[in-house]
Amino acid sequence: MKKATYFLIILLTIAYGCQKTDIPQNQPVPAGVQTTGWTYVENGAGETFTINWDADVLYGNAVDSFDLDNNGVYDIEFQLNVINPDSSHLLVGMPNPFPNFRAIGKNGVTIASISHSEYVGLGQTTTNYFVKNLNLGNDITKEKLWRGTAPLWQENPVGWYPGPWTGVEQSYYLAFRRMEQFGNTYFPKYGWIEIDCTVLNNPKLVRWAVQ
Repeated sequence: MKKATYFLIILLTIAYGCQKTDIPQNQPVPAGVQTTGWTYVENGAGETFTINWDADVLYGNAVDSFDLDNNGVYDIEFQLNVINPDSSHLLVGMPNPFPNFRAIGKNGVTIASISHSEYVGLGQTTTNYFVKNLNLGNDITKEKLWRGTAPLWQENPVGWYPGPWTGVEQSYYLAFRRMEQFGNTYFPKYGWIEIDCTVLNNPKLVRWAVQ
C-alpha cells in the first residue's frame, strides 16, 4: 500500500512539473529586443498608412488593423487623422477633427499608457491618456497603466499637452499585452512595435515582435 502511495505522489509531482513548464515566468521583456521564440517582423522602410482625402483635399484619414502574430486575429488598429497644410485656407473655424494618431487594442489587447492632467479652469482639472513611448531596452513588464485605446499624439485648440510622440527625433516603442489563460490563472503575453513619428503626418511601423 505504501509503495502505491509513493508511486502516486511521484506521478503527481512529475505531472505538476510538466504543467508548470507551460506557464510563462516573470522575466523582463525589453522593448525593441529580439527574443527567442517570439514572432518577429521587420519592415525595412517601414509600414506606412494610405491616407484617404476628402473632396477638398483638406481632411485626410487612414485606418488599418494589424495581425501582428499571424494567427488570423487582429491585435491593434491604428487611426490617423491629418490636415493638408496646402489646403488649410479652406478651414472654417476649428478643425473637426483635430489631427491625431490613435492606437486601439483589439481582442483583449491593451496598450502601455501614461496619464496627463490639464487645468480646465475654476479649480478643475481633466485627465488625458496617451500611448507611452518606450526607449530601446525598457522593461515592458514594469509598466503599470494599460488601456484599450489612447492617442500617440493629438493636436488641440487650447495648447494642451499634445502627447509624448510629438516633436520626436527618433523612433520609440509602443508596448502591448494580452492576458491569456494557463490552467486556472491568467498571465500576460507581451509585444512591442517600433514606430517612427518623426514626421507626424507620416508615421511608420518599423518592426514588431509578439510573445
